Amino acid sequence: MVEGLKKAMGSYVQITKVDTDAQPEITRTFNVQQLPAFILFDHGLEVWRHEGTIDGQILNQLVQQKVESL
Repeated sequence: MVEGLKKAMGSYVQITKVDTDAQPEITRTFNVQQLPAFILFDHGLEVWRHEGTIDGQILNQLVQQKVESL
């Protein structure tokens, strides 16, 4: 799913996948309650979040809409 989103968004956004088992401090820092978690930042500020499973196509649409609105 992450790879599909990377391909769909191209170089317009940076997408990072985090291993929360290896880096548990990330979940605390961003107050992640459920995995997977998708968080969109604009200039370092959180502007959108979805936690839990989601269809890849719906995720692509939601992220694209949010990015276009920034």
